[in-house]
Amino acid sequence: VAPSRGLGDVYKDSRYVTPQLTTVAQPIEELGEKASALLLSRISNPQAPTQQISLPVELVVRSSTAAVK
Repeated sequence: VAPSRGLGDVYKDSRYVTPQLTTVAQPIEELGEKASALLLSRISNPQAPTQQISLPVELVVRSSTAAVK
């Protein structure tokens, strides 16, 4: 059986379900701020080169994840 996992940890209640789901927590507010700034920059200067921005994430390990045997 494949492990259950999620992306975004938007469902904070996932720690209350069985099994507790392992998720990847993302800085959602910062992601929105950066995306908005990039969009506004692109609107004001459509010829500007594209940008790639990396934001930190955190693996939130819960009981749906087990060590490799």
